[in-house]
Amino acid sequence: MVKKFLIMCIASILLPSCKTMFTMDTIITLSKGASLKEVQSLISVDPKYSFLVRDHTSNYSIEVFPIQIGVKTTQNSMYGSNTGMSSSSIFTPTTSGRGEEKNDLASDYFFMFDSSNKLIFWGFLQEFSKSEDVVVEGIASKIYEKYYSLKNN
Repeated sequence: MVKKFLIMCIASILLPSCKTMFTMDTIITLSKGASLKEVQSLISVDPKYSFLVRDHTSNYSIEVFPIQIGVKTTQNSMYGSNTGMSSSSIFTPTTSGRGEEKNDLASDYFFMFDSSNKLIFWGFLQEFSKSEDVVVEGIASKIYEKYYSLKNN
């Protein structure tokens, strides 16, 4: 009994550290002005990409993290086996079964920090070019360019 309890305790500590992406629930707790370390601690996932972009006067740090945006469930059915005669052969119902496969649907989520590493904007890539913040909207094309150059290499 004690052995099972210890195994469960260890698993509960180790499994969360194996996280490969974060969820939208995490974003709700973010606020403008949070430090880079606070954001990384909250997300608790390693960034996929980190890079700098520059506008006319300042450098901005961009952190890109994988985010889970849903779960795709695929149901598989298997009935019968091929008799091996031809492509038009009849399937005989010798085997039947159902399987379900779940896969996380993911996207990249972007965080923009100013030169003092304070969070100034976050969202999906297309949201940067639609921002009402003139600085964010103005630098969006540079973020796109840098991101796709990293992603395609």
